[in-house]
Amino acid sequence: MRITNGFMLEALLSQAYDMSYGLYNYDSPQANPLGPMLVHPGEKLDFESPKRRLLKRYRGASVLKHTGLSWDAFLKRTHQEVEDILEECVSADADAVRDLESLQEKFGKP
Repeated sequence: MRITNGFMLEALLSQAYDMSYGLYNYDSPQANPLGPMLVHPGEKLDFESPKRRLLKRYRGASVLKHTGLSWDAFLKRTHQEVEDILEECVSADADAVRDLESLQEKFGKP
């Protein structure tokens, strides 16, 4: 078979890729006709940007509650300051949990 255009080459390479990695079996009678367009779990990228990861840490450590630093102000800090702030906020949360548990033991749980 002689490939004469780019579209046919792309289709054949895509089919070879799918079959080589077990993403889609074109020869199966149960094959979904839309299967080649679906995202296979092996191809799905759970990419999360560094800024998104930092936002999750900011929220998880309750930085705004402990320091009053807004997200924008937090981002303007140096990397070392950010890490120190996060560490202190996590530590403050852990201290608060210990204090609450101590009070519950002292006075009984409600």
